[in-house]
Amino acid sequence: MAPRSRKRRRSSNEDRRGGCPFTVTTITEQRSNRASKKSKQHDDDMEERQWTQLWPFNPEGKFDSMQSMSLPYIIEPRKRWRAMTRYHNFILNGRKYRTHDFVYVANDDSIEAQKIASREEDVGSLLQLTKYWVAKILEIRAADEHHVYARIYWMYSPDELPPNTRHGEEMIEGRQSYHGKNELIASNHMDVINVVSIVTEAQVHQWIESNDDEVHEGLYWRQAFNIATLQLSPAELICSCQAPAHPDELLVGCTSQDCGQWLHEKCLRHAVLKQVYDRLETENPHSSDIDSDMTVTPTQIAPSSSGADGAKDISNPFPPKMGKLASTELYDGLFTATLITRNGSLHWEITDQRLGCEGNTGTWKERVNCLSCGKAID
Repeated sequence: MAPRSRKRRRSSNEDRRGGCPFTVTTITEQRSNRASKKSKQHDDDMEERQWTQLWPFNPEGKFDSMQSMSLPYIIEPRKRWRAMTRYHNFILNGRKYRTHDFVYVANDDSIEAQKIASREEDVGSLLQLTKYWVAKILEIRAADEHHVYARIYWMYSPDELPPNTRHGEEMIEGRQSYHGKNELIASNHMDVINVVSIVTEAQVHQWIESNDDEVHEGLYWRQAFNIATLQLSPAELICSCQAPAHPDELLVGCTSQDCGQWLHEKCLRHAVLKQVYDRLETENPHSSDIDSDMTVTPTQIAPSSSGADGAKDISNPFPPKMGKLASTELYDGLFTATLITRNGSLHWEITDQRLGCEGNTGTWKERVNCLSCGKAID
């Protein structure tokens, strides 16, 4: 079966104001191959009924298959769709919208939330735009001023990635540890909507990860999702942990011309604190403030991750997300590290928080060393 694009339920607001009678069906390569085995008359009829939408996005990370993102599609009822006039733009509530614009689209959840917000706060208050869906307008058609429709591609939230999404060698689902709060994912999930469901224009830009001066303001995308193959294009891997950059977290670039690697600040902090712990805690271990003995009962002992026969614990079959550090480290509560930038100089400010330790050295500086080449970052 070819995937039907009607995966998102239209808003009741759209239904009340004329609705959208059109449905989109995308044609996968598998279905095209099956159709080619049938009669030539059937093939000619299929060719006459379908269109192909060229893929308008160009993610830096490329898919590992030859499956094209430019999928053929069919719109039904076909004659009614073709009979309408194509336009480059339309005006809704005094605002002009054009082909290729990004827009916020209402849905039942956002409409209900808006009703609640209106009752609880000022009547004129607006719901946060993050409650709406985001789409890119591909085509505009209208029968008259009361029947205007837009063919669109949906921009996915990372939370909407379905089960068994292929990301390289992994099978994932939903938001990953590197996705930012304002991050979207471009998709070839096509739909036709009534333009009355459009709330306002959305500002969406592509994040080019290789651009060192990129500023992440507003909505942005860097990955693409193919609904035909459930594949997610890869994000650029950085740092010694080989995980993507998180746009809301600090990155540090190696200043060596021979290296230039981007590094997660949290990975750098983990490395320097581990070095400090290995050096100082071994030489001058801290003493505990607790003098009394602690009695351990069987109920306080957690079960081992592996049984007596060495079998793996399969209660959590998925490994931790890429780049995720342990929730507790040996240095927690003993040492802290703060990254300081002053007069163009970069260094760590280490604080010794150990109690009852003769070797407590207070606060001092440590170099910031690249995790890839080992040279100091200045």
